[in-house]
Amino acid sequence: MNNLDYTGGNPNSQEAFFSKDVSGLENEDVIVGDFIWNRGKSNENIIDTGDGKGFSFYYARHVFSDNDNIDVYNEQNPNNFKTLGIIDKNVMVVINCETENERIRIISAWEVDNNNPLAVRYFRKKNMKKDKKHFQENIEEKREKSKFISQMTETEKREVWERVTKKIQERQFEKIYENSN
Repeated sequence: MNNLDYTGGNPNSQEAFFSKDVSGLENEDVIVGDFIWNRGKSNENIIDTGDGKGFSFYYARHVFSDNDNIDVYNEQNPNNFKTLGIIDKNVMVVINCETENERIRIISAWEVDNNNPLAVRYFRKKNMKKDKKHFQENIEEKREKSKFISQMTETEKREVWERVTKKIQERQFEKIYENSN
């Protein structure tokens, strides 16, 4: 055993995220909260991604904490699905499936760059969600303003209209003056 091996304990520790799990047999399943995976597959994932740059399924499960994660169809295995999400500013893909005991089984996980079609799809959905939220906020703001205007008296509305009209005329005059010089 070297000093980078994870021997159990805190499943959110750096050792659990990036080190080989030697807390039990390789062919055993590991259960952490709502997740389950094979210890050997998690250890292979660390090795597969090369020279200490890999990550374990302890780490990969955090893709489900991303509020913007999305599930996409898995062409290679339609019984499983891919979940895309961000962990520590990196786009991650996790292939997983529900098991009989309501846990999510993580089968494999890998990082993709921002140009990968899956990452592009993730960011497109995230931006659409952000735009929708912004649109909803604008609608709420307009409703509030219209409530304010509807509560004004006719005299107050006329005064506001006159001030706005005067400002518009002043701006138009300024533009004309700037263009003439």
